[in-house]
Amino acid sequence: MFFNPLRSGRKNGTDIKIGAENGYPFMRGASVITSAYKAGENEAGVIGIIGASSMDYSHMIPLVEYMSESV
Repeated sequence: MFFNPLRSGRKNGTDIKIGAENGYPFMRGASVITSAYKAGENEAGVIGIIGASSMDYSHMIPLVEYMSESV
């Protein structure tokens, strides 16, 4: 099964899944940071990154949030 960030349980804003929280055995060593972007008032999609669980979260979370606001 392919990773689907739209099924992440995120209601709005930024969602962070670390290691086993991803729900996929092959993703245990990885983290996923996603943030929704809108077209008008409607959610249009999700932008995110997949990286090592040891990534620099203090840098990557604001980067993903900035990108979702800029799209």
